[in-house]
Order: sequence, then structure tokens, then C-alpha cells
Amino acid sequence: MDNIVSATFNYYSPYDDVVVEDVGQDNSFTPGPSDQGQTTLFFPGVNLDAFEVSFSSFVAPSITWQLNGMTTTAGTTQPECTITADGSPQQEDAPAIGGTPLVGSRLAAYPGLFKGWVYRIGFQWQRQNPDTTWSDIGGATAFTYTPTTGDAGKALRVEVKADSPGSYRGHPGAFATIVDSSPTSPVATPAAAPLPKISGLTIAGQTLKASAGTGTFSYDWQRCTLTACTPTGGTGASYVLTNADVAHFMRVAVTPTGGPQGVSAETTLVLPRLHH
Repeated sequence: MDNIVSATFNYYSPYDDVVVEDVGQDNSFTPGPSDQGQTTLFFPGVNLDAFEVSFSSFVAPSITWQLNGMTTTAGTTQPECTITADGSPQQEDAPAIGGTPLVGSRLAAYPGLFKGWVYRIGFQWQRQNPDTTWSDIGGATAFTYTPTTGDAGKALRVEVKADSPGSYRGHPGAFATIVDSSPTSPVATPAAAPLPKISGLTIAGQTLKASAGTGTFSYDWQRCTLTACTPTGGTGASYVLTNADVAHFMRVAVTPTGGPQGVSAETTLVLPRLHH
């Protein structure tokens, strides 16, 4: 029937591991039903033609996929045939940097969202020069970057390059889209005292332990996305991972009596508990 439209949805996952996101409030479609056969296992990297949704243009001229606060809409006014292999991807959401700009503390880049045919997304971390220009950091082309002593006192940013298939293969007239994140504050040098460390398996139901040395400490366990960390309510030297921590990174802030607070590096991604 002519009034039935098929939309193909893609996604990009910057994580190193598979992320599980069941159909529900954070993985749904409008108009409903919320379950339109979308994926619930998100694999690392660029995933083209992840799934297809058919809808009636008479009832709903567009359909929106909502995923963890991000949205993308397919509609009859933007048919797929207008997206070509050589067309430059169009930025819909700007890239950003998550984490604390501190020597030895990992930063993570959120690539933003692009409309169009995105074949590959690349990262290039940059540091600011005294004259406010920017220079590439050699070898810093992953979505994460850990500042070194050479970055101390300097702002950082990440340059995100979204390649169309044509630009990736060098087609004449095909262009990539290059956008920059907002800069971080100047990278700080950590206190002389060692930062707390976390041990344990990052699987729901397992226990993480904080190692902060000798003395009396207060603890603040936090779960993190690529852009922000929020308290879990855990205030002990150990913390039992819950289902709410799945698909997050974990860290702990430790404050000694009368001393400055130290924040651990973030763990690897928390995975769902294993079922036998």
C-alpha cells in the first residue's frame, strides 16, 4: 500500500562492550506501540540498518525513536532516497566530553548525533596552545583519553569526524563533517596522595571495594555516563552493584578526615548479572 512507509534506523555505540537496553521508557517509539522491533543489544561502533520500522503515513506522518534521552525522527517529508552515499552527515547534537580534566583520570567523548548516512566516526583529541589555537595530540584517536603531565594547565577538546561512505572511500565531491566539542577547563594535577582504587568484578550483584590507604574516610559511590556522574547513595568502603548500575561506569570519591577529596578512576562498564 502506498501509505505504508518503511524507515531504517541506525545507531552508534562508543562503548567497548555490548550494552543492554530493554524496550521500555528509555528505549521506545512514539507514536506507540513503544515496541517496534527495535534492538535491545547495542554493539560497539557504527551499526547501519540496525532495524526497520513500518508505519502508516495517514495515521502518523513521522515516527520517533527515543533512546536514553536522545531522539531521532523518520518521516514522510524526509524520504530515505534523499540521503546519498556522498552526502555530508548533518549534525543534530554537538559532541561533548565527560569526566574530570585531571592528569591520570580518563576522559570520554560523546560523539553527538548526525543525520544522514554515517559510515564511520573518528576522534582526535586536541590540546590548546598558548595562542588559543589547537594542536592534535599524537595517537589520541580513541573515544577515551587520559590526560598526561604534558596536558597540565591546558584545556582539551575532541574533534569528531563523521564520514559518509563516499568521503571514507575518497569519492570526488564527497565530504566528511567535522565538529569540535566545547573545551574542558584546564587540566589539573592530582594531589600528591595516591587516588583511591576500585577492585572487584563490574557485574550486577558483585561487590566493589575501595582502597584508600590508612586512616578514617568517608565514601561516595557514583555511577557515571559519558558526560556526568551521580551519587548512588553508597557510603561504605564497599558497594554491591545493582541493576541500576548496568551500562554505567563506577567511581568512588573518598574524603579523609581533614584532608582533600580524592576521586578514583572510573571502572569498566557494568554488565548485567549472569544467569545460569
